[in-house]
Amino acid sequence: MVGQTATGHTFSLAFFYMEQENDNGYIWALQELKMLFQPPRIPKVILTDCEPALKMDIELVFPGSIHNYCTWHISKNLIQNCCKYSQEDDWKDYQTSWSLLVSSKSTEEYNNNLEKIKEKSKDYSGSWAYISNNLLPFKNKFVTAWPGQHPHLGNQASSCVESAHSYIKSFINNSNGDLSTVFQNIKTAIDIQLKHIHHTMGKEIFRKLTDVSPPFKQILGTISIKAMKIIEEQFQKLKDQPNLQPCSKKLMNGMGIPCSHEIENLCNTKGYIGSEDFHPQ
Repeated sequence: MVGQTATGHTFSLAFFYMEQENDNGYIWALQELKMLFQPPRIPKVILTDCEPALKMDIELVFPGSIHNYCTWHISKNLIQNCCKYSQEDDWKDYQTSWSLLVSSKSTEEYNNNLEKIKEKSKDYSGSWAYISNNLLPFKNKFVTAWPGQHPHLGNQASSCVESAHSYIKSFINNSNGDLSTVFQNIKTAIDIQLKHIHHTMGKEIFRKLTDVSPPFKQILGTISIKAMKIIEEQFQKLKDQPNLQPCSKKLMNGMGIPCSHEIENLCNTKGYIGSEDFHPQ
């Protein structure tokens, strides 16, 4: 299990050795994980693969958290179960339609894209049967219009977990060692990981961005450079497009960073952007 720093770096949060991946094992692991957090710091969003047992277990142990599915695993399930129903050229077009559906930013956009993929599915009844029965019932866990309403902080796929897992495995030479040796190797891996994170965060304190727009001068040194770059892009968008389209609130709700609309509102009401206007992480 991993977390993410404000600078976008992944860190290992917990490790579990489970005899079986079933309800009892998942509930035990989740309950142990929950003990790491004080109530105000319990994760607002938890991202996992599409393991059915995890859905109910997370709802049981973390009833106040939003549980999202990894979009990469969703796409993998689509390929494994639907590719066989279409020709190669048609399949690429079908995948594009699916990607548009998953990236829908509003329910209206989702409904429009849904009608399009329904139309393409007329010749592939097997594909549509799988999608409608196995994926769309959980659309609120992976279609952008729904996860985008909650602070996922840019994490919509679990690739960072896979990378973290590979990193830890590189310190465990084989599967035959005793637990004491394994734990010591994991500790070494974590020590190196933390040292790297502290180093990169320390560098940000002294690193100064140039040409920072006036509304953001006050937050220099208090907001990560990653967030500063995103908000500068949004401010430039505001200057280039004074007549903005209606706000989907996906950046503010999903990333905790003011979007062009929110920047305009804050500048008009108080004249600057403060650190309190960002997600606390």
